[in-house]
This record gives sequence, C-alpha cells and structure tokens, in this order.
Amino acid sequence: MEITLAFTLAKNLIQWSSLSTAYDKLRQLQTVRVGDGTHMVHTVLIKETAEIVSASGSMLQRSAIENAEMLAIHLESGRQEEFLQMFEGIVEAIGDGHEADPSYVMECYYLIALVLLSHINRLNLSDKVNIKGLMSFDDHLSWSEGYAYLKQTAELLFTHRQTGEKNRAAQAVDHIRAHIEEHLNEDLSLVRLAELIYFNPSYLSRLFKQECGVNLSEYIEERRVKKAKELLKTHELKIAEVGARVGYDAPHSFTRFFKKMTGLTPQEYRYGRVE
Repeated sequence: MEITLAFTLAKNLIQWSSLSTAYDKLRQLQTVRVGDGTHMVHTVLIKETAEIVSASGSMLQRSAIENAEMLAIHLESGRQEEFLQMFEGIVEAIGDGHEADPSYVMECYYLIALVLLSHINRLNLSDKVNIKGLMSFDDHLSWSEGYAYLKQTAELLFTHRQTGEKNRAAQAVDHIRAHIEEHLNEDLSLVRLAELIYFNPSYLSRLFKQECGVNLSEYIEERRVKKAKELLKTHELKIAEVGARVGYDAPHSFTRFFKKMTGLTPQEYRYGRVE
C-alpha cells in the first residue's frame, strides 16, 4: 500500500486503570519523533503514574517534570477537567507545603509555562493568547498570582481548542451536505460519506445529528424527495428517470420511497400537482 509506518511500543505491561495515561504517553513520544521518526519500532518503558490527588504530600513528592508531562498530556488530549484538577492539586500542594522550596515553586511555574508556550506555538495561537508574562515569573506580585495567570492562559487555550473543533465540525458537515446535494443519484451510505472526510461512520452520524438536528439518513431522504418533486413537475422525464436521478434505479423502489415520504405515488403527485 506504499504507506510508511512507525511503531511505538511499551516494554512493560500496563494496569488496565492506567491504560489511557500510557496510551497518551506513547502518542506524546511519537509526536517528538525520536530518531528520524520513520521506518522504525521504538520501545519505551512506561512508568505508571498514581491517580491525581489533592493531598500536598503526593503532589510534592512527584517531580516537577512528571507533573508538567501529565499536564501536557491532558492539554494535548483536550481533557480540560483533568488538566484543571491536576493544576489545582499542584497549587494546593505548594500552598500547604510549609517547607516547599521556592526554587521548586519557580521550577514548576516555568515547566508549566513551557507546556503552554509549546502548545501555543504549535497551534499558531500567539496572536490570540497574551504570552507577554508567560516566561517572566518575577513579573507577578506573588507565586499565587503567577499560577493564577497560568491557569487563565490554560483555560483560554481550551476555549480556543473547543471553538476550533466546533468550526471544523461545522465545515465537515457543510462538506457532506454539499456532496449530498450534488450526488443524490449516487451511493450516499453512511460508510461512503464518512470515507469522504476520513471520519468514523458512527462519529459522523452523531456529529451530523448534533449540527443539523436531524439524522443523516432522514436528511438524505428529505433532499431526495424534494428533488424528486421538482423533477416530477417537468413532464419531459419519465417516472423511472426521475427515480434514477435521486438514487433509485428500480422504479418500484422509487415509488415505494416516494409514497412513504408523501403519501402519494409519483404519478399521483405529478398529475394531481399536490404540494
């Protein structure tokens, strides 16, 4: 098939409860493209991370780098709730840790800032997100104010992501609707339409209903019967030809479909001119 593949494999077994985190980690490792990133099998050791908790001891014992890596995974995957939960845990741990090293506080800040900055640069959001104070910890009046700024920036990134996803979803649905309108006489099965935009069929079905408020199959039927009505008003076309133009090669199938949708046969509609 002339497809270039690269595989990233975990060397160790992963507990079921940690599977999603391990999968995200593998995806992250592929993104950085170790080596040339092609024609390779890359095996890595995945360390299982304990579930996020707000207890200060657990957060402080985990290294700043591990915290930043987990936040990066949540940010990349669009998991806002998990990101904010972990972020609040880090802030709470710093606030409750009476012996917290100021250098650790600063290290965490800059590591999280780098995670956000990397995401901003990769998605070309620098003109939409204020990053003036992102890499200037000393510009904030207190460490808590600095972390509040990081949280605000992260929330803005999630908002841009959600907006972008909605726009892409609307564009995908518009493309499908345009294709349906121009190819009413062709195969408009869910699988075929999903292939056009490289979507999973089930996902396309849910997305279309969400965007249009009607099932995809119902929408196709509505467009076909509307087109059939228009064509039936021109007596130059035979009933069979009208059916073929809206995807029904067998005349009896078209008649059955049209009557189901309108309560009339094509002949009754043509000569009765019922709207």
